[in-house]
Amino acid sequence: MNSYLTMAAKVLEEARMPLSARQILTRAYERQLVPDDLFGKTQHKTLHARLAVDILRSPERSEFVRTSPGRFLLRRQLYDTSVPQRLRREFRAPLRANQLRKFDVLCVPYQALLALKARDGEFPLLAHFPIRNARFHRFSRVNELASSTYVRLLVVLCRNGQVLVSRAGEADREGLDSQMSLGILGFIRREDRTLFSSETLGVSDAAWRTIHEHLRLPPSLEDVLSSAIDARKLHCVFGFGADHAHPTLAIVAPIRVPALADLDQAIASVTRFEWCDRPAGINNLDRLDPWSRSLVEGGRLDAVMC
Repeated sequence: MNSYLTMAAKVLEEARMPLSARQILTRAYERQLVPDDLFGKTQHKTLHARLAVDILRSPERSEFVRTSPGRFLLRRQLYDTSVPQRLRREFRAPLRANQLRKFDVLCVPYQALLALKARDGEFPLLAHFPIRNARFHRFSRVNELASSTYVRLLVVLCRNGQVLVSRAGEADREGLDSQMSLGILGFIRREDRTLFSSETLGVSDAAWRTIHEHLRLPPSLEDVLSSAIDARKLHCVFGFGADHAHPTLAIVAPIRVPALADLDQAIASVTRFEWCDRPAGINNLDRLDPWSRSLVEGGRLDAVMC
């Protein structure tokens, strides 16, 4: 941990309450915790940036969390009952990395996808995914790849015959994304493949990261949604881009969620999500993204709804 983060951890450990970067720095000077190698007129901005980057790079493993915009707490203090409960709510900031596309995403050559489709049809098992042909490329440069495309992840949350539908905002309507998805669209990132992953691609870790990033669930619900995803039972689904010239693939990760008031409240706080009855609530296939539409048209939605 660098000097800024070490200093912040010491101050927050003593403060036992969320603080801004400026407040952390002020207390650090008062307690003579500021290392000699820190200098400059805007140290609080540097400290804020270091904390933000640390959380961004490893949201679940960072020692720090946000409790509101610009305020930080030690992650372990989220579960410390000596800290007032109203101060122990994690706030998940908008994903700047998604906006800047500065992450590596799983990509597969079109020819490998065509071979998989010819062999297994529209709904192949994840076990047959052409992993030998897969590579990670910087998302911002995927469009420069003439022979490959990125793989999407479609996390399908379901309960009692309902599926969670996400409506894309204006900023999300680009590339192959359409207005609605039967679940939450994400990516398989390089960092999802860890030594602790339950399978080779890191799909399980990517699915849980995607849920937490988009729904901003409070810590109290993390244990509720902690059941393992059995990668051996997962399927993929093919879709096509606007030109219908190249196949695209999404890995489908269905997750059953309980009917809890806290969960409904968390979902309702993100206005682009809502529960939809199946099949009555899906009445306009043209509004679905390519992979969600393939699930419905191919009669596979019932198969992935747990």
